[in-house]
Amino acid sequence: MTLPKIEDLVFKHLEAKKAAEERAPSLLADKLHANASSAGACARQIAFRVMGVEASNPITGDALFNFSLGDHVHDIIQATMLAATHGEKEISGAYEDFITVRADLLYHAEDGELVCGEIKSVSDFAFKLITGKKLKSNGQWNKKDMVAEGAKPENILQVGISAKALGATYLHIIYARKTAAKDEPIFAEFRFKIKDLDDKIQAEIERLRWIVRSVENDQLPAREFEGEVILDPKSKKWPCLYCGFLDKCQKLPAQTIPFNPSETK
Repeated sequence: MTLPKIEDLVFKHLEAKKAAEERAPSLLADKLHANASSAGACARQIAFRVMGVEASNPITGDALFNFSLGDHVHDIIQATMLAATHGEKEISGAYEDFITVRADLLYHAEDGELVCGEIKSVSDFAFKLITGKKLKSNGQWNKKDMVAEGAKPENILQVGISAKALGATYLHIIYARKTAAKDEPIFAEFRFKIKDLDDKIQAEIERLRWIVRSVENDQLPAREFEGEVILDPKSKKWPCLYCGFLDKCQKLPAQTIPFNPSETK
């Protein structure tokens, strides 16, 4: 018996698993809605997801493999936190009728208040940017003037929206390296009070509300990211070159336009 290469087998397996996950029922299955995991993303990318438009640049097998490794990191941290806090994991919910959320962790702090936790498995490069740590195992990336950037703004918004939907007082973001190395840090964590971030979180909720309502009115939002309309997506490494809708999006005007998903098929 001759089997295909292991890479082909693994990639096909992961592609089938991802497709099954995308078909899983949603709490707002009967309504157009965004997901908290899209917080901070390009307005047009979010709109495509709300519409259920098929990706023109589907995620590649190597990325799926890395995501799968990240799933195992999640499992380890979740099992550890649940044993320590008697909390819950993978808690689904909704914010009003236009955002679905899913918390990696939900547990009570020492003062009895609820904590909403998010786990992110990251590459060494991302870990270095977040923490400012100079990792010997990847010395080619070390810089003398390296400054820690802290928790990523989009991650704060994501867990913040989940926290508001689930009634949590605190946010907890855990970053874990996928490549642990001897005598080097593996984890970094950040804790916030939702009241200190509520203005930014609420502003993102209103942006997501506007995107969903635009789609309901057959409007495709501008190709807007962090307040800037992107005129040439091919020139933007982030967020465009990693976007699953790049080829479809670049054929359309950058500004808001009337739109029907069938127009890009």
